[in-house]
Amino acid sequence: MTGLTPGACYPAAMRLQPAHSVQCLKASGPSRVWLIRRPGQALRVLKLWTLTPWLAIKLALGIAQPQRQLRGARMLHEAGILSPRVMRGMHLLWSGMAPVIGIELDCQPGITALEAVEQSLRAPIGPRLAAECGRLVARLIDLRLFNRDLKLSNLIVAEHPDRAPMIWIIDPVGVRRMRRPTLEAARMIERLAIEPWERGIPVPRALWFSALREALRGLTREDRRAVTSRLRAHRRR
Repeated sequence: MTGLTPGACYPAAMRLQPAHSVQCLKASGPSRVWLIRRPGQALRVLKLWTLTPWLAIKLALGIAQPQRQLRGARMLHEAGILSPRVMRGMHLLWSGMAPVIGIELDCQPGITALEAVEQSLRAPIGPRLAAECGRLVARLIDLRLFNRDLKLSNLIVAEHPDRAPMIWIIDPVGVRRMRRPTLEAARMIERLAIEPWERGIPVPRALWFSALREALRGLTREDRRAVTSRLRAHRRR
């Protein structure tokens, strides 16, 4: 497992809870996300993956989630897109008798874009947030970067009363270079709509059109038609 460095050994009594934990943000299968605060340090996000045989194989192939997290974060930072800094790269920890892979990230304060949508449909930030989400997609398209998990709950919104909100991508595991630009542009736009639709959040059509207009602004007329055609075809299905 190239690139791993030894870490702290957590006591068996804390099998699922790392030292200095503040809150478990997410627990899904063999992966967990914790908010931690060590003495004298600011809040950090600690992502943990149980080192199963299958994960070990993926690590050897260079396609494991921790590796994709680091690659995605590097691509976003090199492109100048806001994403939490990696404070400590991939390292080996022990949770009781189980080895886990950890990555520490800077903690970006704010609320998710999904929470912002739920809270702001009647407030002025609604149109600004929609347009800014569209601009983020446009920036990714222009840089030929595809984020297959670009959903509202993976975006953190830092609000500013006198200018557009700043949006941070907090989970870059799905970021890679584009292979089929128009198809992947359409997929990113669709992903933004999935969670509100699943939760029955009544987002005004004007906000969706605002996001779509900004997302497609930098494309040629032919590419815009290709993307909108894919979106219409998918909606009919």
